[in-house]
Amino acid sequence: MRKIILFAILTILFVTASACSKMSQNYNEPRGPVFEGQFAEVPPPFDGSLKVVTWNLKHGDQVEAGIETLTKAEDLRDADVILMQEMDEAGVEKIAQTLSYNYVFYPAIFRTRHGKLQGNAILSKWPITRHSKVILPKFLTELMQTRIAVQGTILVDETEIDVYSVHLETVWLLPITSNTQADFLSSRIDPDRPSIVGGDFNSWNDLVIKYLERQYERVGLERVSAGTGYTFETTNLRLTLDHMFSNLLGGEAGVYRDTDASDHFPVWVELGLND
Repeated sequence: MRKIILFAILTILFVTASACSKMSQNYNEPRGPVFEGQFAEVPPPFDGSLKVVTWNLKHGDQVEAGIETLTKAEDLRDADVILMQEMDEAGVEKIAQTLSYNYVFYPAIFRTRHGKLQGNAILSKWPITRHSKVILPKFLTELMQTRIAVQGTILVDETEIDVYSVHLETVWLLPITSNTQADFLSSRIDPDRPSIVGGDFNSWNDLVIKYLERQYERVGLERVSAGTGYTFETTNLRLTLDHMFSNLLGGEAGVYRDTDASDHFPVWVELGLND
């Protein structure tokens, strides 16, 4: 029975991956392309607390609505860092310029159906001193869409913090993979450095979430967004797909759901620097 189920999963995966490969072009070069800009004003006075938001804005189709949400929602307004997924370069720049952020954006793919790039971004009120694109491993290398994490180091009041904006594959946890995308990414984290990892992990059940928690606990990070509830909603389905992990001091956290800009909802967390 297990072999039949596994075969069915692989068949569905192969068909889906084949279809996706025809609708997109992968960018597998770690060095780029890359887009960046500096629109932040003088860094705000630092009171020891950072507000971090992560949000998958669904292909970046509702940028204006996204800006309105980030501006009007008290829990999201004036966040120190915003981690975004499924964005294109024009949408990221629009948000960064309108809301006064520095930013870096790396595309993972070019979506031929939408005619634009799609990838992850980091927006920061603080200087982004360096950045890179992390290519995540794929089971079907030639067929599946490329998934990435964007790594950036931000300088907050003379403290360097490593930040990751993440978008994992839906089927990344198949048991036949020897090194999942979550494993791969956690292995890159230096537990001796302040770190924040946030994004769309496509964690479709509680077992996957527990797995994620164990992986990041191994490098000293806890799920600072735990207990905030579902982050994705579609017809008759609510899932907790988006998370934030950090070795900074976790404080208040929540999910802002009063928006229709995306099928994902923005997750926010207040973090404090360790003594």
